[in-house]
Amino acid sequence: MKRALAMALGAMLAAGAVPASAKSEVDFSGQYITYMYGVWNQEFTKKNSNLYDNDFFLADRLELDFGFQATEEISVYWRLRAPDSQRWGQYSASSSIESRYYYGELKQDWGTLSLGRLKEDYSDLGLASLGYAPGGPDVNATYMGVFDWDDAMSGIRYANRWDGGFQLAAAVYRLDTAQASINGDGDPDSSGNIMGLHDETKDLFIIEPAYFWDGGGASLGLHYLRDHVQENTNMPAYKEYAINPAFFQSFGDFAVHFEGKAGFGKAANEEDWTKEDKSSGYALYLDADYSYGPGNVTLAGWYASGPGDKNDDKAKGTLGMGDAFAPLIVAYGANGNGWWYGPGGGEPATIVQIANSRAASTVLSAPQQYDANHWALDLNGAHAFTDDLTLTYAVAYLNLLKVDPGAKKNIGWEADLGLQVQLLDNLQLGTTVGYLMAGDALKESPTADKPDDAYSWFTTLIFSF
Repeated sequence: MKRALAMALGAMLAAGAVPASAKSEVDFSGQYITYMYGVWNQEFTKKNSNLYDNDFFLADRLELDFGFQATEEISVYWRLRAPDSQRWGQYSASSSIESRYYYGELKQDWGTLSLGRLKEDYSDLGLASLGYAPGGPDVNATYMGVFDWDDAMSGIRYANRWDGGFQLAAAVYRLDTAQASINGDGDPDSSGNIMGLHDETKDLFIIEPAYFWDGGGASLGLHYLRDHVQENTNMPAYKEYAINPAFFQSFGDFAVHFEGKAGFGKAANEEDWTKEDKSSGYALYLDADYSYGPGNVTLAGWYASGPGDKNDDKAKGTLGMGDAFAPLIVAYGANGNGWWYGPGGGEPATIVQIANSRAASTVLSAPQQYDANHWALDLNGAHAFTDDLTLTYAVAYLNLLKVDPGAKKNIGWEADLGLQVQLLDNLQLGTTVGYLMAGDALKESPTADKPDDAYSWFTTLIFSF
């Protein structure tokens, strides 16, 4: 039935085109996901506050994957979401059919060349490109690396891995294109007329060599981000250079994983946007993992540098953790898959971002900063009671690095507990609860009362085919 449906759709897509070769193949797979998400006190206030925010909803998503293989060398891939994170009882743009990615791929002895809107895991960097994604309390929430972009991006990518263990990936992505008005200095003339238009673009360049050996591997990513999409060309472009080393080594049942990132760039001055300031930032992730047969235990820590003074010519905060890194369902949200649309229709701020906004108001808002200015220590693991039943857990402490005078650094403790159940070969149930004991950094002001704690409940039912 599945193959018949795939071939029927392939025939419709090819209607009016040159007939496909007899060797052409169509691969079809996908999943239907229904999920329940409950969040309580995500604004971290007292119950008598107007900002006290609870939300509980059901939603679903259908994801279809097609692979059209014309020859052994040429293939085209297409992922559809229909609907894309549709809440039950809600009718909005989120219910529309979305082409998540679509691209062509050429495979030769010299490597693989991909062109188009490339799939999410082609933006994997560091440890993820070495084949490792840090775990968390819910495998459905955390599926990419700590500094990765959680998005399909349009561009061109080359990748190859040689027999000797050397690997190379290089990509150029176009993230945005806009037309800006120009007239000498970028302003309209005395009559308000615009003399012309030209394109302003945002591009990301990546080159990442890697080398693998018996039981380990290392990579070194070099990134350049140029964000020049501005309404007024007098505003300086945002430029960021980053270096992204990663390393892992396995010693039988014990393994260590490290990834770091340091970024340096220039951005428009917050008070005078015709001028530019230097910016910098750094972040790191380190864990030690022990496997003991039916499960594993991981002790992990991560760090994202905080802001400098507003008057510094080198303000920190350029880099944070990637928006795909969701190891704790309360503090970071289980939105690594983009499933949670908050009450206002957009993804909510993470708890780390809320703490920063209240206790460290000097945090910058550079394009790639997500959860800067904090560190965390996390003990997580999984234990399989049977082939079909696995317990997951996490206990973590989070703390800010730099705060305003009089503010506190303690974000709080979080504990998560989950179960992953394989009900049938193609049917999986996952449920995780998380509770975060609010720290003083989440106070609405240094003199305010300590806010109530927050907790979440995240459950998924996945039909795969």
